[in-house]
Amino acid sequence: MLFLLWTEFIRALWILFPAFAANCFPTFIRVYGIKGHPIDFGKSYKGNRLFGEGKTIEGFSLGLVAGFLVALAELGLYPYLNAYANQFDVSLSSLTILICFLIPLGALTGDLIKSFFKRRLGIQRGGKLMGFDQLDFVVGTIIFTSLFIDYTLLMVIWMFLFSFVIHRMSSIIGYILKIKREPW
Repeated sequence: MLFLLWTEFIRALWILFPAFAANCFPTFIRVYGIKGHPIDFGKSYKGNRLFGEGKTIEGFSLGLVAGFLVALAELGLYPYLNAYANQFDVSLSSLTILICFLIPLGALTGDLIKSFFKRRLGIQRGGKLMGFDQLDFVVGTIIFTSLFIDYTLLMVIWMFLFSFVIHRMSSIIGYILKIKREPW
């Protein structure tokens, strides 16, 4: 059982690395003082912005490129890393160019959808929606790639657990470093 926990943990991390890159890189737009253009073009729905001022075309683009590049690096390293993992009876999910693109696209889309629902609930930018703020990008990644990646229940559980902890820690660090406006 312990071995199964370990193998599914490694397989989960393999998919999460590009998703994490896609999720964290958009914050650098604000850090470097780039005035982003709202992805919702300032449009509202039922009195609230569709996504809000914090979701920008530039941030989305940077996240997509960063996640894609991380996934491409994994694709290039796959033969070597998978051969190494196979020595421990772990088999990494094989990636294609399409999957390399879908992982960050799913992560960013999951974040946008969460923002849409937060605005419908009247939660303003930076407002807390515990759990969803940490896991939206994982859900998006899984949905966008589920036709191509063989997810197991244990792998998905690891993705949620690991993402929740890492997202919380990185958000707190980002807040302390003044990269993020709120610690969640």
